[in-house]
Amino acid sequence: MCDEKDTGKEFSLLKLNEECQEYFRELRSNPPREIWADNIANYISKVKRLLEGQIGPYTGISFFEAINRIASDLILWYGLEILINNILRTQQIDTVGLCLGNENIKDKGDFWIKMKGEQECRNGEAFNAATSFFKPKMSYTMKKWRKKEQHLHYIFCNADGYPDGYKPRNASVWSDDQEKSAPDDTLLIKIDLLKRMYKDDEIQIPQFVDMSHSA
Repeated sequence: MCDEKDTGKEFSLLKLNEECQEYFRELRSNPPREIWADNIANYISKVKRLLEGQIGPYTGISFFEAINRIASDLILWYGLEILINNILRTQQIDTVGLCLGNENIKDKGDFWIKMKGEQECRNGEAFNAATSFFKPKMSYTMKKWRKKEQHLHYIFCNADGYPDGYKPRNASVWSDDQEKSAPDDTLLIKIDLLKRMYKDDEIQIPQFVDMSHSA
């Protein structure tokens, strides 16, 4: 059940749009800088060193960690755009909760959606993984949620890391001609980040539209 105490990271769709705009403003204002090194050992040292300045919204961490956080954050933002504007477009959303970077709320996923008229939150996870690490990451995510009382409804992942021919257990893979998954399945949504994020070299900031009243 949704815990009314966990409201610090929950947003109406209007506020979610504002939060997203601010995130991408930080991303544009603080892009990653090139790292120069004369050998591999120095390069490794530099990417693990604390940032001098800021990348996106992140400070006080290493270049390596900041890039990893942003990679997962982007999957989360564009996944929410697909979920809210396509899959849930005719349903009434009350609030959307999210944990960016390494934020964590007990018994919550990377995001959760509270629908009007429903007591249970719809929980979701988001990750951006290399192909070699995709299956272990997927296995870990599903195993983690089997230990919880809540159901894992959605997983967002990067399409470029999805292994060819991979068929996840207990999950349905979303496609454009599919409205929703089987009731007991977790819905896996693959995000083509380059395709969704850029148009004519311009960043396309996700927008979340309430279409429930026009259905």
